[in-house]
Amino acid sequence: MVNRPKTRLDTLRKRSDFKEILAAKNQVSPCFWLILAYRPNNSDKFRYGWTIPKYVGVAVVRNRLRRWCRDFFGNFSPKKEGEGYDFNIIFRRAEKEFYKNVRRQDLFKALSFAQHLFEKKTKRRNR
Repeated sequence: MVNRPKTRLDTLRKRSDFKEILAAKNQVSPCFWLILAYRPNNSDKFRYGWTIPKYVGVAVVRNRLRRWCRDFFGNFSPKKEGEGYDFNIIFRRAEKEFYKNVRRQDLFKALSFAQHLFEKKTKRRNR
């Protein structure tokens, strides 16, 4: 594990931000249990939020997923400079014990694929 200086992510806090992201209807779904919703924002910063309902699991499981998402996006370097986006990572309903058994590398693989799909979609849109 590489020791990098921890920088604080810009996170989404307001309900209105989450609603605006969903209203934009820009989503990629790398797998059946994860959705990455996004929208462009007016700044050059990336802001992140996550929707992890109680049906995902107990607090320990939800906090683990949140921590892993922060870790992934803390190392996220966008290929496009000067463009800012708001992201909402949504965990969908799955089998009862599914999230308890999800490993860090499974989540990172899904988020990497979501990042690839996002870059592909935004590249196509900006032509």
